[in-house]
Amino acid sequence: MKNLALITTITGNWTKLLPALKGVDSYVLTTNRTEEFKNNAEEQGWIVKYLTHLEHTTDLTEASIQAKHAKFLIFDVELEYDDEERLMNKYDYILYHDHKYFFHGLDQIQNLVDVVEDNFVVLGEEWFSVFEEYFRCMAYGRYIGVESKIRDNIDWYIGNRSWEYCTQKQSANMSFLLWNTRKPGLPQFLEDLKTEFFKFYHPECQVLFNLFYYDRKDIIKLVNSSEVFGGLGREILEPYKQGINY
Repeated sequence: MKNLALITTITGNWTKLLPALKGVDSYVLTTNRTEEFKNNAEEQGWIVKYLTHLEHTTDLTEASIQAKHAKFLIFDVELEYDDEERLMNKYDYILYHDHKYFFHGLDQIQNLVDVVEDNFVVLGEEWFSVFEEYFRCMAYGRYIGVESKIRDNIDWYIGNRSWEYCTQKQSANMSFLLWNTRKPGLPQFLEDLKTEFFKFYHPECQVLFNLFYYDRKDIIKLVNSSEVFGGLGREILEPYKQGINY
């Protein structure tokens, strides 16, 4: 599948990676510049690309925000790559997935490519509102510390859209995003997303993206994750540590 690349990200205190899927160019975007991490990643089949515009941090909230530079393809626009080095120029599709997930085979990815159609991005579908997501995320320290920013994010949409706009229960699962780089206008779409990301500057992307999504339903597609993937794998190589990596 030469027209598609996989990307994931390692920032903050995470250090371990699952094996990369064979047959697909797989990149890990990272702020971890140690030789130990690089060697381990390459042994697992990953191509290491450094987020050179970011300093490595062990601060959980800041590291969580840094990870969005990979998820939202900000790195591919921000970094001073030659044109041939930019992933958006090299691949028709770029599939981001959280580093705790893995695919059992190429057919799972092909299923997702088949449904992206003429959209900028396709994501899994969940059924909760941004208010429900807000209360769910308050169980974790990395969100409590920026609660006011998350509330500002929601309040801005209530004021500029409507209350009903924020109560819809169709939401996106941010664990994976398939970007369609063949779609004209993707750079501007990413710029709009980056603008809102930096405007509110908090790591709760399931609030931010789901609000961003509502008036762009004609260019963002949500799909039933289980139907498309048929059982996406998940394995945690490092234990969750509240306040350290989760």
